[in-house]
Amino acid sequence: MYKERKDVPVLDEMIERVVKHERFRSHESLDMMSDDNPWKSSQGLSVKQFIEKNFLKFKPYSQGLESLLQEHCKELFFVKYFVDKLNREYWFCIYYLGVDEEDSPRYCIGGEPENEVHISEALKEKSDWRAFPEFLDVFWKVHGIWESTLSYGEDDFGLETLAKRFVVEYANGEVPHVGSLQYTAKELDINDWVALKNGICIDFSEDISEEEEDDFEYILFFEKYIQKAIYFTDTGSGDIILVINPYKDFSQLFYLCHDGCSNFYTSFGDYLVENFAYLIER
Repeated sequence: MYKERKDVPVLDEMIERVVKHERFRSHESLDMMSDDNPWKSSQGLSVKQFIEKNFLKFKPYSQGLESLLQEHCKELFFVKYFVDKLNREYWFCIYYLGVDEEDSPRYCIGGEPENEVHISEALKEKSDWRAFPEFLDVFWKVHGIWESTLSYGEDDFGLETLAKRFVVEYANGEVPHVGSLQYTAKELDINDWVALKNGICIDFSEDISEEEEDDFEYILFFEKYIQKAIYFTDTGSGDIILVINPYKDFSQLFYLCHDGCSNFYTSFGDYLVENFAYLIER
């Protein structure tokens, strides 16, 4: 259960610290939004209405993410920062989820919509991808970067760090900015990993039939698909998430574990919801 009496003071204190940052430019709510705010058309909506409108196009892929946000988001606001890597001012949307049992704030951070996303020529050549998968392209049109966080020591949503590095923290459920997707798994020396030296161990989903599991071509998958997969994000434990080219009926998101069983996510929505569910269960 949320501790209602503690949520508002915690939120106010965090916003006060955000405003003092060198890169901070502006702070707005749904009530009044400036013309350069990319969500200006949602001015005057309630939090639930904003979430419904914002995630509408992504709903077919979301596996209920927007419903979870509507249920648990207590406040929603926008912060503009100067982002060093982009060399421009950039808007972040903060979904504040209250505090956990230890009074640590919970929140999700979404970046500006990216309506024109193109895979680089270098990444095309290295990965054999010609375009990013549709689910990513659609999500970036909602938020160009996504971070879901249970705060451990951060008292300002981590926005100053995010604005400085423009890299999401290392945990499941994050979506990096398109500009940071530039490496393939082959460039990560995955041949040195214990799990791959001794053969790939994959924990298959219950949705996969025994026949599909038996027919899985491990060597082909490693040589053709894993090595040319796009590095997506790090989990913080040395394991990584990869975007895989279509392989039979398996998901295009693959969790590669360096010392145990790896697995396919059942969907991109499953990947997003998994970490969010962890936040709201605490």
